[in-house]
Amino acid sequence: MTARGSRVAAGALLLLALAGRSASAQGPSAPPRDGRGFPLSFRLLEWNVSDSAWVHHLAETQAVLRHADADVFAFLQVAPGMDAGSVRRVLSGLRGPADTTWFVSVRPSDPAVEHAVIASRDSIREVPEFALVEAADTGRLASLGAWPDSARFRGIYATRAAARTNAAAVRVHGEWVLVTAVHLTCCGSPGNWRELRRQAEAAAIRSRLDRTAARVKPDAVVVAGDMNLVGGRAAMDTLLGSVRRSPLGPMRRADALHFD
Repeated sequence: MTARGSRVAAGALLLLALAGRSASAQGPSAPPRDGRGFPLSFRLLEWNVSDSAWVHHLAETQAVLRHADADVFAFLQVAPGMDAGSVRRVLSGLRGPADTTWFVSVRPSDPAVEHAVIASRDSIREVPEFALVEAADTGRLASLGAWPDSARFRGIYATRAAARTNAAAVRVHGEWVLVTAVHLTCCGSPGNWRELRRQAEAAAIRSRLDRTAARVKPDAVVVAGDMNLVGGRAAMDTLLGSVRRSPLGPMRRADALHFD
């Protein structure tokens, strides 16, 4: 995940990330800084935790999180009943008994469905632009990528035309990073309604990101998520066009780190 010449790598189980200006993964100590004083590295882990399984196997989950030792976590497909307190209990103590302070942004696109969570060891600011990100309801993509009635009430999808996403301004080593967690519609094939739905969601997220970055003026932008690019990379290419009105650009694809 890069921009402006510095490199960002993220330890992740399932990751595709984009960034505005930031650096490669390291351990918990404060990273070196560049000539402008911006940290050369931070670590972000994105994980599609698949409902509540990660909580039911808490010891194994915490072992993975402890190994990642991230500054910021982006969790996707979190069970509807998990609030900020529940997430804090999972993260508490990763670096020892005194490691209990976590800032958490929980923002379901629909109260009854799985949602995206952002957690940080430092401060988080909610961004109102991502309170509800709805895909366009008119135009070719909206028509061809509309949910068929048979798929609307499967539990993991919102009953509205909302993208499963969350974003927050996160303080990392004294700088503000706009972190966006994205879970695009799964499955399908080229030309299938699911692929077109992915593209419509990506377009809606890109528009909100551009608007948010212009207002917040972060030091870096990161998009991490489960893009479900089974029908091609069109949705990711759309997201790569984000933050057009920000001085940070251009967005570029990250080299993600995967571990099992």
